[in-house]
This record gives sequence, C-alpha cells and structure tokens, in this order.
Amino acid sequence: MEGQISSHVLGVEAVSVVKAGKSIVVRVMKLAIDSEDLDWTQEPRDNPNIAMIPFVDVFAQPIEINDALNITGQFQLQHTLPTTGQQRIIAQKQLADQRLMGNLQHWLKRYSKPNQRHDFEQVMKRFLADQLDFSDLMLAFAEILGSDDVSHSPRLKKLQTSMQSGLKLRQHVNQQTPLVLWVTEAEMIDFQSDAATSNDGPLTVIRLDGHSIDQSWAKWQQKMADAKNQ
Repeated sequence: MEGQISSHVLGVEAVSVVKAGKSIVVRVMKLAIDSEDLDWTQEPRDNPNIAMIPFVDVFAQPIEINDALNITGQFQLQHTLPTTGQQRIIAQKQLADQRLMGNLQHWLKRYSKPNQRHDFEQVMKRFLADQLDFSDLMLAFAEILGSDDVSHSPRLKKLQTSMQSGLKLRQHVNQQTPLVLWVTEAEMIDFQSDAATSNDGPLTVIRLDGHSIDQSWAKWQQKMADAKNQ
C-alpha cells in the first residue's frame, strides 16, 4: 500500500514476524499513528493504531521519544509475535485456519452447488489472510448463494455455528499477535523534534565514524529504561 502516515515516536522494541513460514526477530521503532492517508489496497479497514519501521532505517536520524514523524512510502498490514513462544502461536494459527477451512469444506459438501466451491474457498482464504473481517466474509458468502440477507439464510446460520470453535481459537491467536502497519519501504521521512528543526527530503545513507546500529540500539534501550523509571 502506498501513502503517508503522521505519527509520534513511542520507542523501540524487538518483535518477531513470520516470513516464508519462519519467525525472525526484527528491531523496530514503534510509532503511534495520529493520522494516515493510504490507498488501503489491503483490508480490513479497521485501521491499526500502531506502526513499526525497521530500526535500521532510522537509527542514524536524531529522533527522540514523542517526536513527530511523517513517513511516505510503502506499507503493509503485519501481525507481530512476542519474542518467545512463536512456534506455539504459529501452530495455534495453523490449527485455527485448518479448522475453519475444514468447517467450510464439510458445509460445502452438504449445502453448496459444485460450481460454487471455488468461490467459497477463495473468499475463505482472503479471510484467513486478514483481508476480510468476519462480517464481510459472511456477506461475501451470502452473495455467492444469491442471498442478500445473512440473518435469513438457514444454511449460512449452520455454517456460522460450525465455525464458532475455530473463530474463538483464531481470536485467541490474534490477541497474541497484534496487527500493525509495517513500513516496508520509507521513501521519505520528515520529523520534528524539540532539539531540531523540521527535516525532510529523500533518505540518504549517513556514515558515522565510531557509530553503529548496535550502539544506537543500546542508547535507545537506555532511553526506554529511563522513560519507564520516570
């Protein structure tokens, strides 16, 4: 997704994300989203209120906690995992997805027409990929059935009932894996801090003698500790 967000800096955090089926730890700067102007090619539209940008993209910038930060570039919705227990959560998510798809397959054998099976499966895959919320999922199912009212479709009510255990497990997993707006490519960063004037323009590589991302990370970790103690 392309666009811009206006935010303020909350601090830094190490989070885990799933890439190619494996969880990797990423150091990020955590941002509170104040406003956004995005094309939202991804759904759902229940916008997350937290954004994260890889720390490597901003560590050389003179940014402080609570500084205003505007980012223009590419974004995506991303679930983050706690740094421990990732495999257990991944296994729970796989179980929830399998259970929900299994519920659908069982229901399709009994209630659907053969030429509808593909459409139902594709819509369910969008839901499992967090591209639809549950109400939109059921509306899409109703459209495939040719019904304009989910509440008056006995067949869809049966499907909803069969999905309850899978939905509860999925909700439990999602509570452990918050959805954030992830900065995949920052084309421009504009920040305003108490210690500096506004800075804008395309990102450039900054080389600092005796300064590394690890040193900057250690300083931010100290800032976070100091902030907790205040």
